[in-house]
Amino acid sequence: MFTCGIVFFDLRTDCLFSESALAKIISGIELRGFMGGLILRGEGNPGEQTGRLSLMRSETPIESSIGRDKQSLLGVGMCQSVKVTDNLYFSSLLMWHQSQFSMFAFDLIAMLDGKYERGRASSWYGMPPPQS
Repeated sequence: MFTCGIVFFDLRTDCLFSESALAKIISGIELRGFMGGLILRGEGNPGEQTGRLSLMRSETPIESSIGRDKQSLLGVGMCQSVKVTDNLYFSSLLMWHQSQFSMFAFDLIAMLDGKYERGRASSWYGMPPPQS
């Protein structure tokens, strides 16, 4: 099985409001086995959080949540969707959390083993404990 993804080391402050940076990820739908990607560090992001880049599929158009009058890419960011067919749209999503690195790594291992299931956690190891 072929799997591919992208890893960025840093999201710099001059790109924090750039929707085009996130929109480029949508072209990954053309790649066989594309699993999204990671951003290891966001400049100005408090704590040790990793950003997970994912493709989102929708039957209706999605508007961008990014921009100077909206929010930066250090929050949960989604770019405007691209129409693929009459009722199929793709967008890319960026979410930050301390567990995103381990989730990405375990998903990659599960894909290489042929055991990956979309929408299911590949492992709970490295996940933060539930808050009571």
